[in-house]
Amino acid sequence: RHADAPVLGTDLAGAAAGSLLTLLTPVFVAILAPLFLAESTRLRQWAGIGIALAGAIVVSGGGTGPSLLGDFLLVGASLTWAAYTVLGAPLVRKLGALEITTSASLWALPMMIPGTILELASGAHLAATGAGLLGALYLGIFATALAWWAWYRGVERLPAVTTAVFFLAQPVVGIALSIPIFHFPLTFGFAGGSLLVVVGMLLAT
Repeated sequence: RHADAPVLGTDLAGAAAGSLLTLLTPVFVAILAPLFLAESTRLRQWAGIGIALAGAIVVSGGGTGPSLLGDFLLVGASLTWAAYTVLGAPLVRKLGALEITTSASLWALPMMIPGTILELASGAHLAATGAGLLGALYLGIFATALAWWAWYRGVERLPAVTTAVFFLAQPVVGIALSIPIFHFPLTFGFAGGSLLVVVGMLLAT
């Protein structure tokens, strides 16, 4: 159910707040890793996270959304993703990222049924069109299953904090893709923020 929280939170609070508040994931990982994995977060890593987070805020535009519930859900999504990363790390390192991701995906299927029933009962409908099916396949396979596998593959081979720092590249990649696809302008703020993200990631890793 983790995937529902950022979607609902973004719907309530707006895309800008969704992009900003979910960036707290590396901060929560840095707090939880020493407690549950005995992986200390060094001062240099905290500095790198701070610099990269500042750059990501510049890139994403900053600011919270109009809905306090939406903001709360987005922060909660960051915390649960951090917990998913840290608490799952020992099992991933023992059994492998592919096995754990496959098992988690199978367990997620029945967990999605109550939410699906509630949404359908509230008037939502399935878009049985070619574009709708392609969108569902992309979200299910690429944006969820493969993304989880790639994330846990990093956790399998690297300290949790090192892996989590790369989360801060998310708004940079998103806006960089929007420039050629949606013709967003290339601004000095985006360039400067991206540079801070890269510097912070290098420092933290």
